[in-house]
Amino acid sequence: MLVAGSRANAVPADRAATLTRSQTTGRYFVNFRSRPGYLFGHTFIVLGRFDPARGPRELQYAGIYPLDGQRGLIIGSVVPVRASIRGVEEDFNKRPNNIYRRALTAREYAFLSTALKQARMRSWKWHLVFANCNDFAISTAKLLGLRTPSSWLLPPSLSPSYAC
Repeated sequence: MLVAGSRANAVPADRAATLTRSQTTGRYFVNFRSRPGYLFGHTFIVLGRFDPARGPRELQYAGIYPLDGQRGLIIGSVVPVRASIRGVEEDFNKRPNNIYRRALTAREYAFLSTALKQARMRSWKWHLVFANCNDFAISTAKLLGLRTPSSWLLPPSLSPSYAC
């Protein structure tokens, strides 16, 4: 069974992109990130491979998002709406508030990569309170056997909590 890393594995957002291979302690990784966003912020994951010469590579961004954009966010505050697992422009362009990076083995990376591909093919529902971005990140962490924070935390508080 996998266990969460120590607090030493938690990386401030301004340093995560510049880590060397020795600092990540592994060739593969998953980041649990939060960023500013509509209302409360947003939590998502980034799965990737670390190349010591070139830095992070083969990045896969994934979060749960309503299919109808802001309209879906508003309606999803009241009733569940259709959603999908994907990365959106803000995930790539907005600076994260927090990043918790967990080194992965090749086997864990392959397992999580396959799980993300399967998740992208499923139908999803999004709800502001009961089926949101925190729930998606937490379910991903549980696949790795990590201890997880409460889904009731706001996204800026959630990412560092995986290191508890």
